[in-house]
Amino acid sequence: MEKVKIDDFGKLNYLSDLTCSPDGKAVAFVMSQADVKENCYKSAIWVMEDGKCRRLTTGGSESAPMWLDEEHILFPGDRKKAHKAAPGQAVTVYNIINNICCFLSCNKTSVWKKNPLL
Repeated sequence: MEKVKIDDFGKLNYLSDLTCSPDGKAVAFVMSQADVKENCYKSAIWVMEDGKCRRLTTGGSESAPMWLDEEHILFPGDRKKAHKAAPGQAVTVYNIINNICCFLSCNKTSVWKKNPLL
């Protein structure tokens, strides 16, 4: 039996934060993988529906998805680092994504809309 090496951890995916949609037809979850070179974990939100998994985010540090309804998922994260807390205060920025979506950016506003290719 071969010894486990540190690089072996970068080959594994870890699932967490599994949450069912209100109608029970889909599951959102976070998939994380160790980045050995950068000494951190990279994570993304995925959805499994009808036996198929789709990646919804690519920011690298998403977590804690929550269903708002059957189509919209809320998750924390200041993706553009645009919201700074005043001294002594904490700020949590939430993003909303549509279960079938693509990301568009216009000016300083992020917009999610249906992807005609899916």
